[in-house]
Amino acid sequence: MKVLPDNHFFSRRWRGQVAWNVLLWRDILSIGTLINLTMTILALAAFAVEAPIGLALVLNFSPLPYNTFLLLALWRAPGFNTFSAVVAAVWFTMMIVL
Repeated sequence: MKVLPDNHFFSRRWRGQVAWNVLLWRDILSIGTLINLTMTILALAAFAVEAPIGLALVLNFSPLPYNTFLLLALWRAPGFNTFSAVVAAVWFTMMIVL
């Protein structure tokens, strides 16, 4: 199995080398929300053109592994606190519903 370099995006977050505020505000709330909204719009477009429902579902739920990774990485971040946990949990729930 290939080991990711120390400065890799996912490695740094998983190892707790990124501050909680960067994870929460930039990675989760900004970039994560943008990715989720984009995939939801694509899923609705697929549904609108009568593509197979399976395609729309795959598009809609494709960000779920990334969302889960970000949530878990936040828990491993230095300075993790209750505020960030609540905000991230609410965001995660909203992205699943969206």
